[in-house]
Amino acid sequence: MDKTRRAGTKLSPADVHPIEVRPLGLTVTPMTASETVQWVSQQTGKRLLLNHNLHSAYIYQKSQKFREVYEQADRVVIDGAPILWLARRNSHQELKTVNRIGSTDWIARLAESPRPGRLFVYGATEASNRDAVAKLREELGAQGWQVEGKHGYVDHNEAVAWLCTGNPSLVLVGLGMPRQEEFLHAAWGELPEAVYATVGGAIDYVAGHSTLAPRWVGRIGAEWIWRLVHDPRRLASRYLVEPVKLVGLIVRSKRNEI
Repeated sequence: MDKTRRAGTKLSPADVHPIEVRPLGLTVTPMTASETVQWVSQQTGKRLLLNHNLHSAYIYQKSQKFREVYEQADRVVIDGAPILWLARRNSHQELKTVNRIGSTDWIARLAESPRPGRLFVYGATEASNRDAVAKLREELGAQGWQVEGKHGYVDHNEAVAWLCTGNPSLVLVGLGMPRQEEFLHAAWGELPEAVYATVGGAIDYVAGHSTLAPRWVGRIGAEWIWRLVHDPRRLASRYLVEPVKLVGLIVRSKRNEI
């Protein structure tokens, strides 16, 4: 990640200023959904777009490989209200609720891209991937996007071969955390030039297989409650246990520094 930019000036997709999120030890580059699409459209070479929320913050504290992927990221957008609140405290920039974006927020704005290309969707189940690709073709085909998909249950070599032969310009990697980051960590040297964006469960939302919370719920920082109510078995530990463990990890780390 480019560490040369200075904080305190106006944000733009071409010149976003990293913010250290204390006490988590994270760095984010806040952008809006439209700015993210503009940034994606401007890139050449191999680029990496990640995001941070409390779940990623917890894994970040525990996994060296996970941290290494974030260290090579070109942009790390804010995908979680607590991360936005902490970033506000540690920045001279004026951060608003529009600077907290989920992957579905900027994917929904891809029609605004001034330079559409080949969009590859990697992840989710076979049915969910198929339906997401069909939806994106319907919504983006007229703007010039070509959309291809591969579900997330193929092996590493098949996924890499598909990407290498397909000449993508933007790849949505939706394998869930930390599997998607582990894939990128292991495969990065083999992958072709493109923008790679981790998108978690966004493929299921695009496909219509999961229901998004109303956007006003996200704006007030309560989207996690919506998700917990709709999928308690899968998300109870993430939303109710991991934050407590995260605080413990931070406290232990600070004690070790003394």
